[in-house]
Amino acid sequence: MTIGPIKEISADWPGALVREIESGGDRCVFLQGFCGDIDPVVYLNRRLGATAADLGLYGIIMAVRARKALGRASFVSDARLGALERRARLPLLVPPRSDLRREARAALQSNREFPRVRQIICNWRERAEKQQSACRRSPWMENVPVQAMAVGDLKILGLPGEVSCRYGLTLRRSWPALITAGYANGDVGYLPTRQAYGTPDDYACYFAPKFYAIFPFSPAIETILLRESRSLLESL
Repeated sequence: MTIGPIKEISADWPGALVREIESGGDRCVFLQGFCGDIDPVVYLNRRLGATAADLGLYGIIMAVRARKALGRASFVSDARLGALERRARLPLLVPPRSDLRREARAALQSNREFPRVRQIICNWRERAEKQQSACRRSPWMENVPVQAMAVGDLKILGLPGEVSCRYGLTLRRSWPALITAGYANGDVGYLPTRQAYGTPDDYACYFAPKFYAIFPFSPAIETILLRESRSLLESL
């Protein structure tokens, strides 16, 4: 989100974009791309402190870009339609029970600027201690949907999480007309790249999973998700 932590429900900048486009009589459907390692520009100056005016400006900028793209669009009358879904099994990093206290202390130290972080970490540790034995026996998240659609040469790939933009950039080398959609029919958490796990206090890899009350994914998820995504896109 651009506006940061608030108590109210907000459509954030996608809401501003949709309102701006639909104010001219058009209809708008928004797909959030893979942006798990991208922050809004306003974070450079006001961390977690964007205003409603910022959201409005983002909406105007993106609406202008969308209208320019629409002006270059062409009508296709006989586009072939297709859709596929598979279920992936994602590996988890489950530490020994003796490491949970140390991990909780490290997470608290690295993220102390976040509101209510102590409560979040305490709650996570309590759940982690209860789930540790079962997850060590079977360190997997099962039944994770990977979905793809085709409209003629255009293909849309959906993954159910906050996906690193590197996934989309990698896949577009083979499918330049690819649209990516994060949070597609679910949100299992951040889906980082293998490289990100090399940073010991990486937010997406190690701290964000505590919001989802799960253990971190293993670095192998990049290989698995790219393999499953390529298989679907090749089959369409």
